Amino acid sequence: MNLLALTLLLLTFNASAKDEAMTVMYYERPPLYFTDIDGKPRGKMVDLLNAKLSSTKYKVKYKVIPPKRQFLRIEANQEPICGLGWFKNDAREKTGKFSISLLKDKPLVIVTHKDIPFKNDQSVKDFFFRTDLKFLKKDGFSYGKELDELEKKYKVQTHLVTVSTENMVRMLMLRKKYYLFLDVDEIDYILAKDPELKKAIHYTRFNETPDGNHRYLYCTKKVPDEFIKSIK
Repeated sequence: MNLLALTLLLLTFNASAKDEAMTVMYYERPPLYFTDIDGKPRGKMVDLLNAKLSSTKYKVKYKVIPPKRQFLRIEANQEPICGLGWFKNDAREKTGKFSISLLKDKPLVIVTHKDIPFKNDQSVKDFFFRTDLKFLKKDGFSYGKELDELEKKYKVQTHLVTVSTENMVRMLMLRKKYYLFLDVDEIDYILAKDPELKKAIHYTRFNETPDGNHRYLYCTKKVPDEFIKSIK
């Protein structure tokens, strides 16, 4: 191969690599991110990311991947790929890169069946210490630094699941032995869609985590720093 042909080949490769869209993983969790009836990614965080990238040279392509598989792919660091809407913690910072905060959630609330009463000044410890109830937790999830540390400290009884958040809320209705933690906008969205759930489920704030969590784009280390920095 002569020098001219090699140069043209390299230029073509670099151009195609530059134009290639970054893969961003999400899963079905309305109103944050979901697939609409036309098969297109929608949701609050999809709109935010698209808006931040609209004035840059970068394009993204969205792919539906369950959260635990997202983490495994990011941890493996075999490809330039990102997950949308992740919380930041020390362990994740060791395995990948984070963008700036894309969204700050409203404070988490405790969600459970209405037959399980709340106190006026509810503490999460009251639930963590209960032996008749289990923390219904999505496998591989972080619920923010404060809550994760409290769960670890008190060795909380948990029941791990991989189902959708809406199905987790339905489990609260069908079996009165669980509680879970959700952003207030998310639980309001779920209950507004389903009158049966709304009759059976209630929620309240708790005093240990007054602030909402920040959500980020969480990427493998193979993702160029330039892409991460372009999200402003």
